[in-house]
Amino acid sequence: MAGNTEPLGYGATGASLYAAIRSRTDGRFWNGTAMAAYADANWASYAVVMPEIGTSGIYLFTAPGALPADDYDFFVRLKAGATPALSDRDQSSLSDHWDGTALRPLASAGGAASDPWGVALPGAYLPGTAGGLVGNYLDAAVTSRPTAAEVDTQLTAAHGAGAWTSGSAGTIYGTSGTLTVTITELDATSQPVPDVEVWISQDQAGTLRTQSEATDDLGQARFRLDPQDAWLWRAKAGFEWTPNPTPITIG
Repeated sequence: MAGNTEPLGYGATGASLYAAIRSRTDGRFWNGTAMAAYADANWASYAVVMPEIGTSGIYLFTAPGALPADDYDFFVRLKAGATPALSDRDQSSLSDHWDGTALRPLASAGGAASDPWGVALPGAYLPGTAGGLVGNYLDAAVTSRPTAAEVDTQLTAAHGAGAWTSGSAGTIYGTSGTLTVTITELDATSQPVPDVEVWISQDQAGTLRTQSEATDDLGQARFRLDPQDAWLWRAKAGFEWTPNPTPITIG
């Protein structure tokens, strides 16, 4: 949909339908000339006539050209008397974003073509669009993601001190080897600790490392490696290992 109209299939010809326009932002109603605070006594002024297309039983809502850009609900009612009244029966409702020239679905992304999700939220996005919702309610932009240093700080706080290699997994190795290496994690009472994230690196910086494995119910994780000197890393919220990484000899 891209235009200033919304069709409604009512099914019966000759009806007198109208729509009342309510802002989803502040609850005000369109009174024919401007947005105004709602009042029962002014209901008739809120009616926007929806003419029928021929005798098709399809009625057309047209957004007023002076309607400010915003997100709106359009409440469709059947006029029973000579003028619109609060007692008129509801027939349907519509919800759209009006950008001043076209009605658009509330959930559509509306960034500039060169910047569909971009860096300038919320100002670069239409209200009611996916981009606008992110900007308005999360106050976030793509460029507001945490820095590597911030990730390192968070990981250290959650899992204990260690060289986190700026959030990088490093180069993976250890997918095959001559030995099965079993790492067993026990707590202070010698009980197995499951769900510990374990990996092994060839260097203390962790730039050449295995895939992470989680310990099972026996507190064990297994790797296939060749004999070597290496470094053992462990991570789990609420636990600390000192030192971490720990030097080990595989052989």
